[in-house]
Amino acid sequence: MLEGAATTVANVDTAAELLTYLNNYIAFDATTEPASTTAATITIDENDTSDPNGNGLILIDGSADARGLCDVTVHMLVTQNGNLYGQTMD
Repeated sequence: MLEGAATTVANVDTAAELLTYLNNYIAFDATTEPASTTAATITIDENDTSDPNGNGLILIDGSADARGLCDVTVHMLVTQNGNLYGQTMD
């Protein structure tokens, strides 16, 4: 399990909001702000639920408060040991 901050904390800061995203396939999000920096901030993009075959994280829990923490697992098929040949996750 991995824990990280949501890209948009307001989407998961209550239990009801978090519940709408639970068990969805989601993705990491890397943004650089301010633009002058080269280091990226990695967050968990809780509302990027469009493609289970491209998003390898599964949201399993979260803090449901102002911290906006998301607990995720990594789907086996998106790891180095996963076999994607002929497989889909949806």
